[in-house]
Amino acid sequence: MVAPGRNEVLPSVMQSTTPTAPDGKRRGAIPDGLLGAVGAAMILLAIGVFLFGGPADGGVPTAPPPLLQLAAPAAGDTVPSTLQIHFTSTAPVTPMPGGWGAEGYHLHARLDQRELMPGPDDVRREGEGYVWTIPGVPPGERELSISWSDAAHRPLAETSTPSIVIVVR
Repeated sequence: MVAPGRNEVLPSVMQSTTPTAPDGKRRGAIPDGLLGAVGAAMILLAIGVFLFGGPADGGVPTAPPPLLQLAAPAAGDTVPSTLQIHFTSTAPVTPMPGGWGAEGYHLHARLDQRELMPGPDDVRREGEGYVWTIPGVPPGERELSISWSDAAHRPLAETSTPSIVIVVR
C-alpha cells in the first residue's frame, strides 16, 4: 500500500520484460504466427520422414561386398577394455556419411548382442589393414564379429566374419 502523499508506483507482476522502443512498440519478440508456422512445418516434415523414410546413409552399393577378415584379436585372446579390432578389407575403407565403409557398405561390429558402428576417429589405417578402437568394453567373455551392412544399416550376414569369443580384462 502507498502512504498518503507519496508518489510511489509499485511494479506490476504482469509487466512485459520485452524491451520497447521509444515509440512504445515491443522489439525482439517473435510473432506467435511465425512460431506456429515453423512448428507446423516441423511436424509435417517429421510425419513425411516417418512415412516415406529419410535419405539413406552412404551410396548405393556398386559391387558385391568386399571381403572382410578379422586379423586380431584371435579366439580365446585376453584383451584390455579398450578393444582394438585389427581387420583387412579387399576394398579401401574410408569415412562415409553413414560411418566407415567401402563401396556403399558400412562397417559394423557385433559385440555380444550389440551392433556397433565406428565413429569418425575410431578407425585408422595401419600397415595393410585397419584398426578399430572401441573403448570401455565391460570385462568378461565377449562374442565378437565384424560385417558389412547396407545403406539402412542392416547387417549382411553373408559378409560376417566368423564369431570368436574373447576375454576382456
